[in-house]
Amino acid sequence: MDYSALSEHIGSGPLAALQPYLQEDFLTTLRHGDFPRWRRLISDLPVIPTDRVELGEVIRIGRETDCDPQTRGLLEQQLRQLIPWRKGPFNLYGIHIDSEWQSQLKWDRLKHHIKPLGGKTVLDVGSGNGYFSLRM
Repeated sequence: MDYSALSEHIGSGPLAALQPYLQEDFLTTLRHGDFPRWRRLISDLPVIPTDRVELGEVIRIGRETDCDPQTRGLLEQQLRQLIPWRKGPFNLYGIHIDSEWQSQLKWDRLKHHIKPLGGKTVLDVGSGNGYFSLRM
């Protein structure tokens, strides 16, 4: 993965201490046994352009009609290899991804207690699949 844009954005600001963790050699030494497989699966996902991202009850990215049935089938096969999905729910190009935790319920309880985040820097430590980062 190329983290150069993130690294450039962080620059010498308040998150500069994270720079060493954005290096390729650090990421390849992660000890989680499934990390290489996850990384391969994610890099093999098809790139499907869309103009639809909805952060409603379900996080929706894309429409079923944004890709042909063959590409959508491949996407679904690859997404299934990433099971279990811990946080969600998501809908990617018409593929419903249920999750062990219905994170929208937690978000609904939390969102009214967070000050507006516009223009703020947010570090979502332990974000897992990034559900709450998307919400923030």
